[in-house]
Amino acid sequence: MNGAALREYGALLDERRPRVIKTKRAYEDALAEARKLMESEDLPPAQAAYFDLLTALIEKYEDEHFDLPRAATPAEALRELVAERQMTVTELGKIINSKGTASQMLSGERSISKEAAKRFAQYFRVPVTLFL
Repeated sequence: MNGAALREYGALLDERRPRVIKTKRAYEDALAEARKLMESEDLPPAQAAYFDLLTALIEKYEDEHFDLPRAATPAEALRELVAERQMTVTELGKIINSKGTASQMLSGERSISKEAAKRFAQYFRVPVTLFL
């Protein structure tokens, strides 16, 4: 980050005052904020750094409070969820409007984009961080 981006990041931290998530309400608020940030395709560097921090705080809370099976990779998590629901690649592709891209994401050939992660999280009702 350059000097201007560092100042903007500092202002974001000063304004939002992120801290370790200790309550379900704070967790839900953090998830809502992360979802809002994910709506933007290209976050400026300061907002991207803040999103990374927020994601780390969310993951820490989830690790401590939920018994989520953690897959080694986002693709493995996606494969597990698809297998649990006995979905086809075609059905998965409908979620992101592309069967080919869904197939590549399942195989690990293509990383899961922020937009796809958001859609998968909404569809499967799991935390978006599972796919990031």
